[in-house]
Amino acid sequence: AACEEVHALHARLNILQKVRSEDVKMTPYPHVIVKEALPWDVYEQLAAAYPDDDSIVEIAQGQTKGPAPAQNKRFDIKGA
Repeated sequence: AACEEVHALHARLNILQKVRSEDVKMTPYPHVIVKEALPWDVYEQLAAAYPDDDSIVEIAQGQTKGPAPAQNKRFDIKGA
């Protein structure tokens, strides 16, 4: 039941739901800045579920046969 409630909540969430016209910026390129785009409890759930840096490196090293991926470079981690 709790899992269904979470899915129902997430289905209603939209990171653009709080966008106001003044949040849209055109320079130096078109972009949107939305403060507190999602409810804090969602941020807390994301933060709790996100692996720490050491875990990410361990996962990455397990998927590669060489050294850890370079910093500030994209590296795809396969889902469980």
